[in-house]
Amino acid sequence: MAAACFRCKPAALQRTHFCAPRPRYTLCLESRFLRIAYAIQFLLTLISVYEIWPQVGGQGHLDLMPWHLKLLLPAALSLAVVKATASAVRRDRTWNAVTAKWLAAALALIAAMGILTWYEHLHEPADEDEPPARVDLS
Repeated sequence: MAAACFRCKPAALQRTHFCAPRPRYTLCLESRFLRIAYAIQFLLTLISVYEIWPQVGGQGHLDLMPWHLKLLLPAALSLAVVKATASAVRRDRTWNAVTAKWLAAALALIAAMGILTWYEHLHEPADEDEPPARVDLS
């Protein structure tokens, strides 16, 4: 029989991580492979957020935003997506309360990004470079 990892319990007690069932004990899927997959998903999500946000909200509005918000919101959104994926993989059912919580957090972050973009749109400086057009009536 294969040796079980330190987190494995008898199959009746096992509920916290993904394992393939064995007769008496369970054999765990290597967590290091899952960590690599989650890291790749985090990076792909981060890249896609940084590509989509300027196209949807407008690059000019993003240029007016503070840098820390442009850094923290996409990173938090990527983390929420990875956590939702991890909770879906860990549980027996894909749609569970923890997955729903992380997806709700991701939707809240998307809404916060939209509200911040809208705020920057409303408070952008007026164009003062061009003087008003003058019409001569003679």
